[in-house]
Order: sequence, then C-alpha cells, then structure tokens
Amino acid sequence: MVSEILLNCGKRTRFIPVDVYGNCGNLTCKRGGSCEDMLDNDYYFYIAFENSVCKDYITEKLWNQGYQRNIIPIVLKRSIVEPYVPPKSFVAVDDYATLEDLATELFRIMNDKALYVSYFEWRRSYKVIFLDGEVHDTLERPWGFCQLCRLAHQEPRPKLVMGDFNESWKESCEKDGELVFRFLKTTNPRQSIRNYQALRLKAKIVESALKIT
Repeated sequence: MVSEILLNCGKRTRFIPVDVYGNCGNLTCKRGGSCEDMLDNDYYFYIAFENSVCKDYITEKLWNQGYQRNIIPIVLKRSIVEPYVPPKSFVAVDDYATLEDLATELFRIMNDKALYVSYFEWRRSYKVIFLDGEVHDTLERPWGFCQLCRLAHQEPRPKLVMGDFNESWKESCEKDGELVFRFLKTTNPRQSIRNYQALRLKAKIVESALKIT
C-alpha cells in the first residue's frame, strides 16, 4: 500500500503498512528498470522524506520516484515542497495532528476512487521531464544550460544578494528529529494499536476493491 526506498535509516512509527526497500528494509529493488515499475501497479503512496528538514532542500526521491510514477508522494513538510510542485499532487505529514490522523486520511483516499484520482489531475497541465540532456532533449532545450546561458547574456543582468550564508544554510534546518518527535508526543500508543488493527482490516478490503476496478 505504501512504498519507501531508503538509503539512510531512521525509525518509523507505523499506523499503516509500509514496505521498505533498500538499506533499511528487508526488500530489495535496484534503481530504475522494471523493479520500480511496481510503484505504478502495486502501491498507492510513496514516502519521499528528506534526511533533514531544511528550507530549499527537497529530496531527489520526490522527483525520481514520486512524480515519475503513477503514485501519490508523501512529504514531510508542506511549506517546503508546495512552492515547487503542482497543486494537490502530494500528501504532507505536517498537515495532521498525529501520525494516526495521517494514516486515517490515507485510508480515506484509498477508499474514495474519485478522491484518489484527483491527486493526478495535475498531469493535465504539467509534464515531468528530465534535465539530463538525454531523455527529453527537445523539451529540455528551453531549460538547463540554455536557461543559464540566457541569464548570462541578459542585460541588465539580474542581481541576487544573499546575506549570512551560514544562517541560510544551517539555521534554516529543524533540529534532527524535531518533526517526528512532535508526532510521537501527540500519539496515544494503546489507542493507536486498536485503531490500527481496525484500519488494517479496512485497508485489505479497500485494496482488493481498488485492484479489481
């Protein structure tokens, strides 16, 4: 139901089944190729979490697996991601008071086919392309190095002044684990276990129904 490919390990409190691939899980999947095709067919959501929560830092997993595949990415913090991605194209953890609330919302999205499909409406107005000069060469030409070249020859040349770089680079980051700890403090473990069991049963029913239709 939820997939995650990790290189850096960290503990996750689970209220929803998560398959973990990579160094931190017991499942393996080589990058690219047919292995990642399962994201289109076997999962509803993909966890695209950064190793650190910092201003202007978005994990490459959001672009490579989240938006390159027919799957809804789950991100940590809305305010960091929202300015750079299509509207209503992701689920943000910090929109919810507890992880249990997040899990409940994920099940609600799964259970409502129209709601689930609405998270892909952005594809009508946006197109995902690589800026590597190989995959989508024609589409890339207005961007990448061509854009850099235009800026270099633009008159008057635009100016950008950055103040204290150390403040921008380091002090814009949250303390390690701050966002996760906030959720753990607002969660009732016993109640969460009971609710999780009920939600898991519901998820099995929903998953079967969605795969058939």
